[in-house]
Amino acid sequence: MKRSAVIAILICALGSAGAASAAPRDARLTGLLRLCGGPPGVPCRNDTGNMISVLNSNRRVVARQRAHDGRFSFLLEPGSYTLSFLGVRRQVTLHAHQTVHENFTISGIS
Repeated sequence: MKRSAVIAILICALGSAGAASAAPRDARLTGLLRLCGGPPGVPCRNDTGNMISVLNSNRRVVARQRAHDGRFSFLLEPGSYTLSFLGVRRQVTLHAHQTVHENFTISGIS
C-alpha cells in the first residue's frame, strides 16, 4: 500500500512540475503580407508562398509558416518577438489572451 501511494505522489509531482514550467500559448500574432511593384497600374497583391518567421529574444526561430493569400497567424507564448518577412523585421510584444495584428507592405517588388 505504501509503495502505490509513493508512486501516485511522484506521478502527481512530476505532472504538476511540467505544467508549471510551460507557459500557455495563448497570445496570437496575425497579419497581412502585401507586395507592391511592377509596371505602372499594377495593383498591390497579397503574398502567397513566401516564408514569414518569428524569432525570440535569442534570435532563434520559434515559429515559421508560408503566407496563404497574404495572411499569417501564430499562436505563441506571451513575450517579445521579432517578425521577419523578406528581410524586413518588426519588433512585437505579445500579451496573454490578446491578439496583435502586424501588416507588411513591401514596395519595389516586380
